[in-house]
Amino acid sequence: MKTTKTDFAYFKKYVKKWVDVFELNDWKVYFEQVEMDDFIGYCTADVCNRMVTITLGLDWNSEITKKSLDEVAFHEVVELLLAPYHNIAQERSFSPSSLEKVSHQIIRTLENVIFANGINRVR
Repeated sequence: MKTTKTDFAYFKKYVKKWVDVFELNDWKVYFEQVEMDDFIGYCTADVCNRMVTITLGLDWNSEITKKSLDEVAFHEVVELLLAPYHNIAQERSFSPSSLEKVSHQIIRTLENVIFANGINRVR
């Protein structure tokens, strides 16, 4: 199946929703819809410049539904959330303290999302 322009618009809407939820608004987010061999979604982040391209694949081997588009959007935004962690872990001379700092930034983000205003949003 092929994703349509309507699917792409829906996907972008949900990526933006999750970017807002995770408070990743300091990133410049670009979108593309292209053919990819092995993926239905992809996230390419430039951590230093805080720019990201989130891609929706054109060809899927499964049914394209709002739920599946939501799940791909969520997945790619979580990839963005983890991008600083992946970036620092790939550096040759990273220090354990810098890795811990990035790790705790991610944890704080998740705490804010789940326990916003003292309310457990998971329940």
